[in-house]
Amino acid sequence: MVKVIISVFALMFYSCSSHKVDRGFASVGENPGLNGTILGVAKTKKSYRGQGNRLKTKTKNMAVRVYARKTDDGKGTYHIVIFQYPSLLGIAPKYILSNKAPKWVNKKVGYLNHIGDRIAVYKAFPTDNDKIYELQKLSVANGQLVAANSEKPSLLKLAKNKDDKNPLEGATITQSKDGEPAEIYIPAADDERSYGRQYALATFVYNLLENFNSTWRTSYLTGDYLGSYGDKEDVVLKLGRDEQGLNANFIINKKRSHLSKKKREKQLTNAKSAYISGKYRVTEPGDGIFVFTAENGSQSGAQHVENRMALFLDVFDASKTKLKQDVVELVFVDSKDTKDFLMYYEHPDNGEGKSLERK
Repeated sequence: MVKVIISVFALMFYSCSSHKVDRGFASVGENPGLNGTILGVAKTKKSYRGQGNRLKTKTKNMAVRVYARKTDDGKGTYHIVIFQYPSLLGIAPKYILSNKAPKWVNKKVGYLNHIGDRIAVYKAFPTDNDKIYELQKLSVANGQLVAANSEKPSLLKLAKNKDDKNPLEGATITQSKDGEPAEIYIPAADDERSYGRQYALATFVYNLLENFNSTWRTSYLTGDYLGSYGDKEDVVLKLGRDEQGLNANFIINKKRSHLSKKKREKQLTNAKSAYISGKYRVTEPGDGIFVFTAENGSQSGAQHVENRMALFLDVFDASKTKLKQDVVELVFVDSKDTKDFLMYYEHPDNGEGKSLERK
């Protein structure tokens, strides 16, 4: 079984190489503060009825990734993104097929369109204790980022003997009514304890290749975006820039109009994406956090786009490995429902080297 898992994930990240151009990576110095990204584990609990109708609780550990970026407000605050992975073994077959299989195979089984279970965005505020931050939910109002003022937020608690170069190692994010639904623990690099299969698989995947990582990009990455990973015939979003600034154009793919409503919705990460169209202007109220506003009044599905935070994440970022793979996901996060995110997949031709070659 171990050899099978190794083979599956080795195939997952096989890709053609390309040249490198600036794609907006966050830089991290010798003493980065909390800036950076790290794997953690969410200890989710599920209640069920057992024998004799007794209520029982089962704990399941899920892999999560925490991204942190310092804000520029001068108050020592950070923006924190928490990304929860689905079952990695579950997505591996579609990842491989989306990359390598003939079109007729992918049309039969479907392209990969589910690489995350939930995405949450917070603003971390320092407290009187230099090892504790309050995580207040972040949302959008009138094109600006607004942090909640909850009395019961989740807390980011750094380890007592934190490493200044890797301060998130050993940290805990508490469960809270107005924050995370489950406690998150971030193991240190030398922690050899078991945290469940999902965390072990995630750790294994990111150790497959040297410099394999996951990144939250700082740049607005223009070009075509797809409804699902690798489905080059399903361009549903175009990002650009002009003399007025950043722009976006959501497209209803007429080539898929023959499909039933249910089948079309199933091709996309979020069924709502099947009904979004029209042009938007884009602003950046926070570093790497974008807001889309419909042009000339309401557009079809604008309620699913506006007042969300748009982020460019490369969940499986192999751009700095020998494979030079570079396909970024654009996600639109709803602060009220962290499972109700939109996700669009960068066209492979937008990747590193391709944009340079077209100039």
